[in-house]
Amino acid sequence: MEHHTTLINLHSQNLNWLSSPLAGSLLLSLIIPGRRLEKYTKLYKQLKGLKGFDLRNRIFISPNCKLKHTASKGEVTEFDRNGATAVSEWLNKYGFKDYDIHTFCSKSDYMLINLTKFQMSWNRVGACGPIVTVYNSFNYTEDVKYEARLIEIPLENKEFKLVIPVPNEIDILKCLVKKLNDEGLSSAVKSIQPLFTAVSELKAPEIEYEANTEFSIEQREFDSPLVQMNRGSVKVNNEGIIIDCVTCILPSQSHREKSKLEPVGENAVKPFLFSILFRDTAIFSGRCELGK
Repeated sequence: MEHHTTLINLHSQNLNWLSSPLAGSLLLSLIIPGRRLEKYTKLYKQLKGLKGFDLRNRIFISPNCKLKHTASKGEVTEFDRNGATAVSEWLNKYGFKDYDIHTFCSKSDYMLINLTKFQMSWNRVGACGPIVTVYNSFNYTEDVKYEARLIEIPLENKEFKLVIPVPNEIDILKCLVKKLNDEGLSSAVKSIQPLFTAVSELKAPEIEYEANTEFSIEQREFDSPLVQMNRGSVKVNNEGIIIDCVTCILPSQSHREKSKLEPVGENAVKPFLFSILFRDTAIFSGRCELGK
């Protein structure tokens, strides 16, 4: 059975967050045999070695942990006393020097860690800015009224794209975000009825933020619940996109404190939601508040 994740405080009106559906699913596949995660394991094989994308998984495990016998052997690092120290050293090795795992756990028999780095320029035509596709819906009143629903911006490797849901109605927005992340762009586009598509040149938004995010993971394979945490940074500008994301899964009883999710101020009134897709599958999703 597929795992289900629920983002803590997802419906806060003043919250920045970042997650990687790909990373969370890959980490669970390392310790839970027979899970139906072929979609993500196949995607991982397709992504390996692609320019601008780097992904690494690691299981940190104590010698007496029962998962030692079921975990993927090629991805394991054993620790004797302090797993958090072992994780921090590994993070530092790959450039994540400001990520302090001690903040999140006091004692754990195991921790699953994924590092994902993504950096890519926009796909451009000559000297023009990025060419975007806008998926609109329309209705007939006295005049035809067009309302944007999704904006798709291709990256240098056209199999990657930034997709931004933009409806003003909150219920439509939530529905589109869920469908986009769970089922992909093609399903999200099919849900827009009636549909009108336009192609345009657009100056990319200027977005830069950091986020700490927590998930609870519902599953039946473990006696105790798991916690998934993401910490990362996002930068979107007229040149392209840069994302660094650390995903950590560990038993909830070893989770010392919740991440401190900082509000961004009373002037932050406009949410910016996005997904980064490879082909038709979300590998990142996030939300930040934009000022007036």
